[in-house]
Amino acid sequence: MNKDLWSSENVQNEILKVIKLLNERLNSNSSFSELLNVNNNFVFMKADRLTLIYIKLDEIINEISNRDDDEEIYEYKNKIIDLIITLLILINDRNNETTDLEDEKLNQSLKNYLKEIGTLLIQKNRKYGNAALNPCRIFSKTNKVEQLLVRCDDKLNRIKNRQNDEDEDPIKDLIGYLILILVCFNIEEK
Repeated sequence: MNKDLWSSENVQNEILKVIKLLNERLNSNSSFSELLNVNNNFVFMKADRLTLIYIKLDEIINEISNRDDDEEIYEYKNKIIDLIITLLILINDRNNETTDLEDEKLNQSLKNYLKEIGTLLIQKNRKYGNAALNPCRIFSKTNKVEQLLVRCDDKLNRIKNRQNDEDEDPIKDLIGYLILILVCFNIEEK
C-alpha cells in the first residue's frame, strides 16, 4: 500500500471529504424523523426525544457490535454515518438548541457542530503527527481501524458512565473517531 496515502496531508484532505459527505447527507435528510423512527405527528417532550436518541444509538451500536468478523466493519459505513448524525442530534439537544426535527435551524446547527469537529480533527492531526491513522506501533500491532474502534469503545464507556472532563467532550471525540474510521475506509478503497 502506498505510504503517501497515509501522509498527514492526505489524511487532512480525506477528513475534509468525509465532512463534505456528511454535509451532503445532512442536506439530503429533509427529515431526521425517519432516522430516529419518529412519527411526524407525534408530539413529545425533550426527555422523550433524548430517550429516542439513546434508543437509536443503542440500535446502531448493537448492529455494529454483533458483526461476526472484524473485517465486516467495512460493511457498516452507512450505519456509522447514521450514528454520527444521531450523535450530532444528541449534542444539539444537550445544548438546548432547536428541538424541531423538521426545522432548518436543526440542520444548520448540526452542520456547525460538524464543522467544529472537522476543524478539531485537522488541528489534532497536525498536533499529534497523524498518530491516529499512522501510529508508531510500539505496543499495539493491530490495524488502524481496530485501534480506532478501541478508542470508540472507550468513548462509549465514558458516555455511558457519564464521565466528562471539563476540557473534553466524549460525544464529539466519538464523532471524531468515527469520522477517522470513514477516512480509513476511503483510503483503503484507493
